[in-house]
Amino acid sequence: MANDSALNILVITSRPLLTAEGRPIHLLDVAEERRRIEKSLKSNAHAKASFVAEATTNNVNAALLQSWDVVHFAGHGSSDGCLLLEDGCGVAHFVEAEEIAALLKNKAIPLLVLSACYSETVAYKLLAAGLPAVIAIDAKQPIADKAAIIFAEHFYGGPASGLTV
Repeated sequence: MANDSALNILVITSRPLLTAEGRPIHLLDVAEERRRIEKSLKSNAHAKASFVAEATTNNVNAALLQSWDVVHFAGHGSSDGCLLLEDGCGVAHFVEAEEIAALLKNKAIPLLVLSACYSETVAYKLLAAGLPAVIAIDAKQPIADKAAIIFAEHFYGGPASGLTV
């Protein structure tokens, strides 16, 4: 753990509005996911979360300069093995697993949670690149936004109560 007093969690929320071609993207309720994570951690000394609300590459890189026990990505994934970050103007930036591995290289993150459809493909590539543990969504089935939100709330409620993952 990065800190003996609390589990340090970085939550990256990505909510692009459009594809690069200008097509609208289904909006995720990342604000609700954040609210539920905050609620599950509220008034608890065992875990604390910091949030990157606009998931541009620069913002994510800056946040990863700190030490984290868990990095949680809430956003879209693609069936071809990408995660969708943002470009700062609401347009999706498709990031391949290799780019994600480069972002996380030498960061010593014990656990990465990919709360994104089809993220299993990315997870296997990140594990092969040396990340110790990744939780991801099945590569063949998308996950409902509400299910991802409920998972996050309950998943972080355990460590917030002093339980181990």
